[in-house]
Amino acid sequence: MKTMTGQMTTDEQYAVVVEKMKALGLRVPARGAWKETVGHMKGSQHFAEAMRLGAEWRAEVNRQSIEELNARS
Repeated sequence: MKTMTGQMTTDEQYAVVVEKMKALGLRVPARGAWKETVGHMKGSQHFAEAMRLGAEWRAEVNRQSIEELNARS
């Protein structure tokens, strides 16, 4: 059965996807379940450290990418 997603609401599209995933044997968490974890890391020194290290890593990778592009030009 082919479905035109342009004619379906987002809720209907979500329901179709969930149905297909469950048919494949996958466990599907409740819609919006991710919202329960929002804010759980607030004030965590480990999370702050992870964010700092991630930012440093991204800055270094970006710098290297720019240097490589400049070397090729």
